[in-house]
Amino acid sequence: MELRITGRNFEVLDAVKDYAEKRISPIERFFGKILDAQLILSKEKSKYNAELICKVARSKLLAKSSASDINSAIDDVSHKMERQIKELKEKIKEKKFSRNIEM
Repeated sequence: MELRITGRNFEVLDAVKDYAEKRISPIERFFGKILDAQLILSKEKSKYNAELICKVARSKLLAKSSASDINSAIDDVSHKMERQIKELKEKIKEKKFSRNIEM
């Protein structure tokens, strides 16, 4: 999985990039078919927004979060994406299982 980090309205420091990679890279262990991931960080007044877009084989998953601290926003968006990936994985398993039963 390739992770691209983009900052809007501020420059993303190396410490923030390292933290984001540390928090988001374990997502791949839940579902190994993630082709690309893009993290967009932005700042509006006193809030930080994080938006994570993951491209999976046939779909895109999107998670958004905002918090007063950039690390909290990254944590929250990674948890949301983990939940979405787990749901997608279960949906794929159920679809394969139902297809085997019908035959």
